[in-house]
Amino acid sequence: MKKALLAIILVGVFITVYSNPFQAALSSEIVADHPLYKSFEASGAQAYELKVQGWAKLNNEYLSMQQLLDTVQKVQEGLGVSGEFTMDQQEYEGMRGVTAIKELTPGEYAVIIVQTLDRQDQGAPEKPETYLIVTLSQAGNFEDMLTYRQKVTGAFEKCNVEGSISTYLTGTINKQLTKRQKNKLLNQMFETVGADDLNGINNDSLVSFSGYTSNLEDYVTVGDRKININIALRYHENDAKTYVYLGSPLLEGEY
Repeated sequence: MKKALLAIILVGVFITVYSNPFQAALSSEIVADHPLYKSFEASGAQAYELKVQGWAKLNNEYLSMQQLLDTVQKVQEGLGVSGEFTMDQQEYEGMRGVTAIKELTPGEYAVIIVQTLDRQDQGAPEKPETYLIVTLSQAGNFEDMLTYRQKVTGAFEKCNVEGSISTYLTGTINKQLTKRQKNKLLNQMFETVGADDLNGINNDSLVSFSGYTSNLEDYVTVGDRKININIALRYHENDAKTYVYLGSPLLEGEY
């Protein structure tokens, strides 16, 4: 469990992210005109899940459990979410954490994770560190994509930190695609958003490519490459569907 929690945190340590927060009132018409949404539309897939996730380093302190709970309360206020969250507190040697989850509407969730680490008592030279992960997700449509980004930004501002924010759109196609169909779909999605410098893998079980486009403001640097769009396709035999994963700046975890 501890290793899994640390893995979530450390993903962000080695990636530099440059971000400009979205501004203004965000209607469904504005979302429909967004390059990321247009890229997804080019796939022809049905909307399955929207997820917006932010990550930030809060400080170089080893916080008490009460301080972590106070941080969760601040984030909740920054998100503008009222009501009680389901709380899970974890404590191990050199690590404390709180995970707070709330179903906002059917199929819509807010998740707040605050973790504080102190590896010095294990002989490591690192300073104590505290991290925050905020996730908003919704099943079935992408209309709140930009609103979610604003809310996560507001949560970070409440904690007086700047965070890195990623957007994930997942869709489904009700069949298995041939290699030719997968290549055509990928080309359509990348061309729609004007992406180039493509790099990735293409085999029978998984297709995953990343690239860069000036039409999206955020990006990460991996080596000497700028990346701000990542598209993957995978067929799932259990429900006989091809899943389309679109992430900016990068996809996360397993897919």
